[in-house]
Amino acid sequence: MIDFKKTADLHTHTTRSDGASSPQELLRQAKRQQLSYVAITDHDCYSYTDALAKEAASLGIRLIPGVELSTWDAKRQRKVHLLCYAPKKTDALFRHCETVCRERIEVGEEMIALVQREFPITREEVYAHADGCASLYRQHIMRTLMDYGYAERLYGDLYRYLFSSKDGIAFRQVIYPKLETVLSLIHESGGLCVLAHPYEYRTLELMEELTAQEALDGIEVWHSRCTPEGEAHLEAFASAHGLLMTAGSDYHGMNCGKPSPLGNRRLSGLHLERFLEALEY
Repeated sequence: MIDFKKTADLHTHTTRSDGASSPQELLRQAKRQQLSYVAITDHDCYSYTDALAKEAASLGIRLIPGVELSTWDAKRQRKVHLLCYAPKKTDALFRHCETVCRERIEVGEEMIALVQREFPITREEVYAHADGCASLYRQHIMRTLMDYGYAERLYGDLYRYLFSSKDGIAFRQVIYPKLETVLSLIHESGGLCVLAHPYEYRTLELMEELTAQEALDGIEVWHSRCTPEGEAHLEAFASAHGLLMTAGSDYHGMNCGKPSPLGNRRLSGLHLERFLEALEY
């Protein structure tokens, strides 16, 4: 018997990557939002721990292991995000995440130095905002600049001046691993491979290609920055090809350009049942 009252948010971020809420704070919010399942999918950082899962269970929530992996599609010259759920063999995955995080820190250090040419912030202040994070992000630099009164919000004129990918004076690009490498890593780990937010990252053509190659287990159909029309298209595609469907708020707390509260996209019913069965977890 399917319990249609149970719901899941399968795409969230914490202070372990570029989110504003700690994992513990996120779980407390999830309880208030009456979520039954939550996946913390920090960027290139596996935030799941047994202790955190026990804390979730004490709140009546099942924590699903997950990570959002950043990749580069060389064929189309664009970034692609893949969601990996419940990997069974994690050693290679952990090493991969550590490598990407080191790259992000190195690039972050370069960006701090460039920002310091115009603004009197310190490296220590930026790292204070990155406390508990496995990496270093532009959001941490912006939070420091906001402390100084140079900006009133993260994603405004100052952010574009500094970090626009076209002409930002402090923008530096992380070199992401090849798509094929990360796909193989996910499959070898025994985790489920789900293509994240295809409309936002304009990966519809890639979605069709990977589906034909049987390289995907599922698609993130319901996403906070996808239109109803886009979600309907993704649902029809996933249904036609027998793929799992997932839903996620892509929650970042206050570290976001547009409001996206936890649980504003939820998976439930038969789709949630199919996903949980596929997890084998």
